[in-house]
Amino acid sequence: MLRLIFDVDGVICNFEEHWRVLAENTIGRIDDRQRPGHERDWYVEERYDLTPEEVTVITKALYTSSPEFMPAIEGAIVNLRWLMRKHDVFFATTSLVPNPLWEYGRRRWFARELGSEAARRLIFTRYKYVLAADVFVDDKPQHIQEWREHRYPLVGRHARSILFGEINGDQADATTWEQMVWMIGLVDGQ
Repeated sequence: MLRLIFDVDGVICNFEEHWRVLAENTIGRIDDRQRPGHERDWYVEERYDLTPEEVTVITKALYTSSPEFMPAIEGAIVNLRWLMRKHDVFFATTSLVPNPLWEYGRRRWFARELGSEAARRLIFTRYKYVLAADVFVDDKPQHIQEWREHRYPLVGRHARSILFGEINGDQADATTWEQMVWMIGLVDGQ
């Protein structure tokens, strides 16, 4: 049995789609405002031609919204259910401060989609690199690098990190949940 730690936004939950809905609900359609050559920018707002005022309006909406109904990344739910039966699975995410609804809404999302035990395994921290695991999955290259530099592998195991996601382009280790599960299987010796 492996200990697996998954980041939430960008790995399990589709934060980008949540942001886009908030943007369109507050400032209108944004698809036609995409900035050519910025499709892979890390921060969503940098991918669009937005004024500072529009960014402020969207950010305000984000800080007053709940992630409870955020869509899941394709393949996340079915693969997580399978992995949770086989491994010791935890979820690490940063709370969206100063939003008082964020942690509550995130726990409700996990309880609804993956069960109450999954909601109890949700860890809110900015310091993911202190978490010990056999496999750590995140979509942000900076978090992967910090974890690699500071990780404390479990005794007798070789810890591995997986950079996930389309936004990471060619540098990603896995761009689909199926690829990620296959990589976890390699760590597990299957």
